[in-house]
Amino acid sequence: TPMDFSDTESSISISSSLPLSRSASTVSMVPSSSLEACSVEINLSLALFSAFMETAGIKTINVNEPIIMAGLMVGAMLPFVFSAMAMKAVGSAASDMIKEVLRQFDEIPGLEEGTAEADYPRCVEIATTAAIKRMIVPGLMAIIVPVVAGFINKTMLGGLLVGVTVSGVLLAIFMANAGGAWDNAKKLIEKKGKKG
Repeated sequence: TPMDFSDTESSISISSSLPLSRSASTVSMVPSSSLEACSVEINLSLALFSAFMETAGIKTINVNEPIIMAGLMVGAMLPFVFSAMAMKAVGSAASDMIKEVLRQFDEIPGLEEGTAEADYPRCVEIATTAAIKRMIVPGLMAIIVPVVAGFINKTMLGGLLVGVTVSGVLLAIFMANAGGAWDNAKKLIEKKGKKG
């Protein structure tokens, strides 16, 4: 049956208010702040959730039902597990990169003095390989968990989606602001000529 998106039209239209950054070859949406980017994602999430509820024939999400509460808890946990796995992958890739840089300084004569060329392709290969290999498990988790929940019970999937949306949005805002604060602190330390 055709789906009616009349209720979600206003939610999706917010993306058209974003300022556009034009260059000679591309046009891309550049959010003016991390909060504006989050509001776009929230509206899109709510629109997709509304479409899911209509398609699945779910009228309400009642958290008194144990199966829905279980889905809600698993969903609230998913963004944190995904983020932890992604951060661990980045840390482990950075460690491999440091080992490679130290190896090159030890084995390539003249590199430390600036008279020899570093093996840049090897460093790029480490970064790209790590990005692909170490993100397989988090990526599969993000795909498999909702599918499994949907096969168990469609209302459990509804609860899972609510949990993911709420905790994911809060985590996104927190990480965007924390990252900006860390970057500003680093720049301030460098401006004062101190090491940090």
